[in-house]
Amino acid sequence: MGQLSESEMDESNNNIGSKILAESSENKSKRRIKIPHIGILYGLLSSVFFSFNALLAKLLSLNAVQIASSRCFIQYIFLFPYLIYKEKMDGILGSPKIRPFLWLRGFCGSVSGMLFYLAVRNLSVGNAVTLAFLDCVLCPILGRIFLKESLTVMDYVFALIAFSGVILIAQPPFIFPHLSSTTTESAFGVICALVSALMASSSYLSIRKIGTQTHYLIVTWYYSIVGCILDPVILIISGQYQPPCLSQIPIILLLTASGFLGQVTLTLALQHERAGTVAVLLTLQIIVVYFVQVVFLNDIPSMLSIIGTVLIFCTSIGIGARKIINERRRRVKK
Repeated sequence: MGQLSESEMDESNNNIGSKILAESSENKSKRRIKIPHIGILYGLLSSVFFSFNALLAKLLSLNAVQIASSRCFIQYIFLFPYLIYKEKMDGILGSPKIRPFLWLRGFCGSVSGMLFYLAVRNLSVGNAVTLAFLDCVLCPILGRIFLKESLTVMDYVFALIAFSGVILIAQPPFIFPHLSSTTTESAFGVICALVSALMASSSYLSIRKIGTQTHYLIVTWYYSIVGCILDPVILIISGQYQPPCLSQIPIILLLTASGFLGQVTLTLALQHERAGTVAVLLTLQIIVVYFVQVVFLNDIPSMLSIIGTVLIFCTSIGIGARKIINERRRRVKK
């Protein structure tokens, strides 16, 4: 009566084994080290990667459009097999409802990247990166136009301060007639940087519209697809393609890796930390880039450029700080 059959004993042994495995997996999960404020670390890494990317673009003696094309092509090659492994083809393309926004994000993002590299080629690295940060000022304005989002008095104040910083960096001849630093190349670089910031803002709005409806790597993949199509077409029409030397290939690979890692760490930072905190952390990119420009490139900015950079830097800090305050107020109300 009290004895168990062999089948019952095997079943009880299996149950005991499964319980032991479950307990061990729980203990492993408990033993996993949770790094406090890991989102801040990701945000800092993102600033470093993007700064490194801008420096490599300045050092690489290739056409800016070709730099952007090479980055998109290499990024596409690495992303496509992974997405095929993780998702089916329909998963890679995204939901039909959000595909127009994915294509819009890809177009605006690739054009923004191409114009940013053109700005880096025609301006100092610090000025190009600083002007690119105007996207945080343009985003609320475009959000008001296309998404009917509200604007506050502070949005207009930040826009005015940032615009003053742009004028000091660009130094247009009709305002500064006695300065000889303004050239056709620098004027073209300023225009490229401003349009790049505008396209980046449009890209961010499309990402906001997409939300969490698809994997973040699919969003990056569309950036690569459009860049692989658009950039070569521009190179063919302009006739400016030049095959890279063997010595330039490692720099191209590093540039691609730094740009991709910057995007990944930025996404991870937004997943672990508040958007306002990440926005503040990204402004450190301006400091890192100017440090690299002075120390490694021996390019000392003018006093007007420094003042303009400080104005745009303070604007970015102010926008990020306001986001943090607003988020805290929403939490208190809840």
